[in-house]
Amino acid sequence: MLEMFWVHTVTVKTRTGQNAIGDVWSDPVTVACFVNDTTHLVRGVTDEAVISQTTVYAPMQTALDDGTRVATASLFTNDSIVTVNGRDARLITVNANDAGTLPLPSYVEIHLT
Repeated sequence: MLEMFWVHTVTVKTRTGQNAIGDVWSDPVTVACFVNDTTHLVRGVTDEAVISQTTVYAPMQTALDDGTRVATASLFTNDSIVTVNGRDARLITVNANDAGTLPLPSYVEIHLT
């Protein structure tokens, strides 16, 4: 229902853990989305107040390069690096808004630094 709005893209590198050198990220994945560059106050994962520079709205599923589909929200874990409008941002929060059987659109909302 929202496909006509996915006119932008972001690239996400999901933080997958740490090794002896430091943080480890996945290969970058491009996600079709709608980008809203508006500054506002949001609550982070530990309930702290954080300034969000960008909100990204994306479909519930994203196709990977190999054709498989994954839940978009699963790509955006804590400390993921998201490239949006030429800058690297960090994830603040992600919310999957699943309408279920209601006749409403389902989408993922991602707040970035």
